[in-house]
Amino acid sequence: MKNIILIMFFLAAIASCRPEFEDIGEPVDRAAGLSGTWTLSSVIQVDEKAVSKGYPDFVQRIELTERAGFNDYQLVLNQSDSGNPSSFEERATDAPTILGISQGSWSLDDPDYPKEITFTNPEGGSFTLIVGTYLGLSEGELNLSFSRMVDEEPIVTYEYKFIK
Repeated sequence: MKNIILIMFFLAAIASCRPEFEDIGEPVDRAAGLSGTWTLSSVIQVDEKAVSKGYPDFVQRIELTERAGFNDYQLVLNQSDSGNPSSFEERATDAPTILGISQGSWSLDDPDYPKEITFTNPEGGSFTLIVGTYLGLSEGELNLSFSRMVDEEPIVTYEYKFIK
């Protein structure tokens, strides 16, 4: 009986061993990943009231890329020699402006895990976009959004998808 208990103890000990995980590598510099020339590939308008009421998807979301002429819109995000966000330029040849600011400086709310990108013009006016996800950033895909608010509640959200 003692031998059976001893064997079961050793089997349990061996079964509980876990393999070592590989090192996940160096942290990603998100500011460096955000800088560059981004071309707008998709603009989707989301009706937040329709979403909250459970309306069908064709009522909730409207593709505006072709309808509003966003095909040639570009956003250029530059960084300084030290790797910090510096200047930006909005290139909207025939496309409507997104930021309302054609050039100026850009900044992140948190350099390690930014949730917001704020664009500021030389006169002090600013516009903030929300970073949707970092998943495609290393592959050259950037998702940003902006919500129009009424009484602290989002009414319409614009989802912008950029490619590098």
